[in-house]
Amino acid sequence: MGGYAGRYLRVDLSTGKIWVKETPRELIRDYLGGLGFAVKILWDEVDEHTDPLGPDNRLVISTGPLTGTMFPAAGRYQVNAKSPLTGIWGHANAGGFFGPELKFAGYDFIVIQGRSEKPVYLVIDDDLVELRDASHLWGEERDGRYYGGKTTFETIQMIREELGDETFKVAAIGPAGENLVRFASIINDLGNAAGRTGMGAVMGSKRLKAIAVRGSKGVRVAKPELFMEVVDEAYRKLLVDWGDALKETLTKYGTPNLVEAINAMGRMPVKNHWTGYWEKAHLIGGERIREEFRVKQASCFGCLVQCKYFVRSRKEPYAGVYKGPEYEALVSFGSSLLVEDVEAVFYANHLADLYGMDSISLGMTIAWAMESWEHGLLTKEDTGGLDLSWGNAEAMVELVKKTAFREGFGNVIAEGSKRASEIIGRGTEKYAMHVKGNEISAQDGRAHQSSGLTHATAARGADHLTSLSCLEERGYEQVAAERYGADKVKDLVDPQSTRYKGWLVWD
Repeated sequence: MGGYAGRYLRVDLSTGKIWVKETPRELIRDYLGGLGFAVKILWDEVDEHTDPLGPDNRLVISTGPLTGTMFPAAGRYQVNAKSPLTGIWGHANAGGFFGPELKFAGYDFIVIQGRSEKPVYLVIDDDLVELRDASHLWGEERDGRYYGGKTTFETIQMIREELGDETFKVAAIGPAGENLVRFASIINDLGNAAGRTGMGAVMGSKRLKAIAVRGSKGVRVAKPELFMEVVDEAYRKLLVDWGDALKETLTKYGTPNLVEAINAMGRMPVKNHWTGYWEKAHLIGGERIREEFRVKQASCFGCLVQCKYFVRSRKEPYAGVYKGPEYEALVSFGSSLLVEDVEAVFYANHLADLYGMDSISLGMTIAWAMESWEHGLLTKEDTGGLDLSWGNAEAMVELVKKTAFREGFGNVIAEGSKRASEIIGRGTEKYAMHVKGNEISAQDGRAHQSSGLTHATAARGADHLTSLSCLEERGYEQVAAERYGADKVKDLVDPQSTRYKGWLVWD
């Protein structure tokens, strides 16, 4: 069947057994791939009693039928499990090159169950699949404190060196995943993050430090000539119809281009979602970053947009070259905390990638703490001496570090805003900006009604991506008229109108 490898892996970490199985045709027919595969597996094998951090939880890493093909931007993959952050279905998505490499190795998805007695990493080299000792990559607890534990970047590089090939694609957790930070992420390709809902903590609970993949099989399509016609048309739309717009926005600035645009709409979260507009947005915006800090662009598999970028910071103590933050991280560590120092934002985002934490949940949980501090509901006695006043960049960076290692007040932040507010109490609960335990991302639903409805109804909790309404987002009046009728266009493309937005989120 075209677009599928036709096989999947099941790994039992408790026993060390690995099975290669055929991807059921009925699974493909009914669930297509990616999220669909994972939903079916989790529905069948995980229930309401399953401990998200226990051996019975399943970690499903899945690709779709386009993954690894020549279709534009077909390089993403899904990570799925019962979430330790929310207690419900969790999933995260990442770009880079890991997903296509898994398909090239001959597998549509991986199901990981159980818990290893010692830290391990999984090696997939086409038909050779094995577990290797990762004790030298894992930290240890002594006298109630955590020591060691290689960062995500160190882990990726060390595994490539051990395997003797830099072309291995590695997805790894850092100290935050080992310490079961509830929003720990999985990092691949030095900065691509499967960030949301704590999939890195699930990996850590299973004592699985990383997965390394190398493949040489390619991806077969059923009708190559017809497929290439579709691919050519997709590229034509990108290069001809949207080419100038892409070049002047996402390609030129990356997603930081969105900072000033969304701020102007009044929908960029500021001061823990207190308002949607910040007069200092230009300090963390795309134009300034491009002119003063950007040193290089990069692309994910098969993507011509090249929105990934790297920055050089010369300011101490943040000096270095890092992968630049996306729009969401600029808001989480910037406007949401009233931090004006963009180099501190760069560094906080770098640490989040290094230690393996979701920048959205991390930043928004710190925002909860800062607003609670403002109202006198948190004191230095709670925070271990940290001054959590709005805009305190030094405290933000220090708290990022403490969270990864669950030190001091970082141990509270590591629980996410919902649990943290319940631990502290004192009325701080009303400052925790979450839905179902998942922190609300950088889309203010008050200024964009379909985003608000999406946050409220998404299966994983607050989610700006699963039901993103492009009609309302971009104002596609012609498409709206063709799909829903000309009499409804005005309300459909008006971000302030609540009429017909249920259609946009559902459709």
